[in-house]
Amino acid sequence: MKIWAKRVREIRVRPRCQARQGRLSQTFAKEGKELRRRAGGYVHAKQLRRSRKVLKRQRTVLGIVMRELQRKSEGPDFAPDHSKPMGDGR
Repeated sequence: MKIWAKRVREIRVRPRCQARQGRLSQTFAKEGKELRRRAGGYVHAKQLRRSRKVLKRQRTVLGIVMRELQRKSEGPDFAPDHSKPMGDGR
């Protein structure tokens, strides 16, 4: 549980992403804080079935953000420039 909560909390890649290729379409920052708080409360009260649902949502949010970052990093800004002619190898 702590690993996913930590990863959701550590989605501080927004500044690096903005510097390179613009903004994320969704950051889930507000929802991430709420999910972290709820998960901690459920685990503390030993309500593990309820916490499982929150953890699943945290994993979903993390996957959405990671896929979006991956798509943006593979965009035209990071593609190799094949328009320049290559040297003849001498």
